[in-house]
Amino acid sequence: NLVTADLFKKYRSAVDYAEAPAADLEQAIMTTGFFRNKTKSIKTATKAIIEGLSGKAQPDKDGLIDISALQVYVERRVDVLSSGQQIPTIHRPATVRAFPLARP
Repeated sequence: NLVTADLFKKYRSAVDYAEAPAADLEQAIMTTGFFRNKTKSIKTATKAIIEGLSGKAQPDKDGLIDISALQVYVERRVDVLSSGQQIPTIHRPATVRAFPLARP
C-alpha cells in the first residue's frame, strides 16, 4: 500500500496515532478512500490498545497482560468508545497461544 510507508514514518507508535489531530491523519490517508471513517477507527483502536496495555485489560495470574486479555479488552472498549459504531475484526489463529505483552 502506497500510503503505509509515509504513514509509518510520520506516526511511529500507537500513541502517535491516538494523539494525532484527526485532520492530519485524514490528510495522510485521504487517497485510500473513506478516510474519515478510517481515521475514527484508527484513533479508537489505538486508544483502546494503549489503555489495555496500560493496565485496563485483565492481567493473568502473574500480573501480565497477554494477547487474549488485550483482545477481549479492545473488542469491548472499541464498542464503547464508538457507541457501537465500530466492531473490531480481530483474528488470532487457534494455533497461536496467549503470550504476554505487558506488565502494567
